[in-house]
Amino acid sequence: MTTLTSSQCRLAPLIQVIQDCSHLYHFAVKLLFKLHACLPADTLQGHRDRFHDQFHKLKNFFNRAKEMIYFKRLIQIPKLPESPPNFLHAASLAKHVKPVVVIPNEDEPEMQDDDDDEPEPLIEVDNVTTSSVQAQPQQVDIFDQTFGPPNGGFDDRDLQIETLKRELELLRAELERVKAE
Repeated sequence: MTTLTSSQCRLAPLIQVIQDCSHLYHFAVKLLFKLHACLPADTLQGHRDRFHDQFHKLKNFFNRAKEMIYFKRLIQIPKLPESPPNFLHAASLAKHVKPVVVIPNEDEPEMQDDDDDEPEPLIEVDNVTTSSVQAQPQQVDIFDQTFGPPNGGFDDRDLQIETLKRELELLRAELERVKAE
C-alpha cells in the first residue's frame, strides 16, 4: 500500500493541471476563431497545425487520466470532441462546448472499517475541491471579458449584409436621380 501513497504525491498535482488544461483549451479555441475572423486562413495554417497536434496530445492525456483509478473519485475529466474544431467555418464556434472539469463534493461520509489497512492520504483534497466546485459556475469567460465576442458580435455574413444594404441604398438613390432626369 505504500506505492498508493507515494503515487498520490505524484498524481495529486495533475488535478490542477487537468483544470488548467481545460481552461487553456477553451481559450485557445476561442482565440483561433477570433483570429480566423480577422486574418486570412492561409496565414493561420501553422497555428491550426500546432493546435491540431496539441488537441490530440490533450485528448490522449485526458483519456489516459480517465483510466486511472486514482482520479475516478476525485475529479470528472471532460470529454473532448472526436476531432478538433474547424476554424475555417465560423459556425463551428457555436458547436464548441467549453470543457468543464467537475470535482464531486464529498460531503457524503464514506463507510470506513475500523481496520487501519489503508493508509491516510498524504494530501487533503476535500478543502481545495469544495472551493473549486463552488467557484466554478460563477466564473466569467475571461476570453469574452477581454476580447468580446468574435468580430464584435458580427460574423462575416453580417458584415456582407451591411455592405450589400449600403450598395442597394446607393443604387436606389442613383435610380431615383436617373428617373428625375
